[in-house]
Amino acid sequence: MTTTSLSFAGTLRSELHGTWSVPALRWLVLLAAPAAALTTIAAAHFSPGVSVASGSMVGGAVLALVGGLSIAGEYATGAVRTTVTAAPRRTALFLAKSLAVVLIGLAVGWVGGLVGAAANGILGSAALPVLATGPAVAATGLFGLFLGFLIRRVAPTAVTAVFGLFLVSGLLGGVRIGDGYLTDSLFTDSTVALVAGTPDWSQPFGTVALWLAVAGVAAAVRLRRSDV
Repeated sequence: MTTTSLSFAGTLRSELHGTWSVPALRWLVLLAAPAAALTTIAAAHFSPGVSVASGSMVGGAVLALVGGLSIAGEYATGAVRTTVTAAPRRTALFLAKSLAVVLIGLAVGWVGGLVGAAANGILGSAALPVLATGPAVAATGLFGLFLGFLIRRVAPTAVTAVFGLFLVSGLLGGVRIGDGYLTDSLFTDSTVALVAGTPDWSQPFGTVALWLAVAGVAAAVRLRRSDV
């Protein structure tokens, strides 16, 4: 008996369908854009950039859970063995899972940002923040996925995604490090700064890229070198 492995396109379609077919993940995806839009509307008293950035942070929090739980759930149920059997090239599988989360994050971020900004009547002045919301939400979801690959358990992944990405900022972000603050080195604060707009975008962009690169490489290595 022979088996035929999925192509990359087939693996990507399977990952998108798999995310949608799990009720908990489907509800999180459906709630993400409205949550981002409602947060943007609630933050209307802030500047256009800050209000949209607030929505992107909430949308990103939901997508981090989607990304992390999508793979942690597979490890918890053993479904990852079936996935790896159907798509044995683990690097391609890793990329397909990552791209699926990015595509969902882009859609969620742009819809949430667009609806929220339009409801506040700031769509013109907040065009750039709305445009940045898609990549920001996608990047946060991607980071959540990498955490899921590394932790492989549902509850710890969820706690780490929420606490590590968002609560740490509020608790420790104000701690001074040299001439700056700890918040300057945190993933979530940097994505928010990029959406809200900052005179020097290179520092937060570099911070986000560094966090994603380190977590992504670690997650890919763990997938390739360890048993499922």
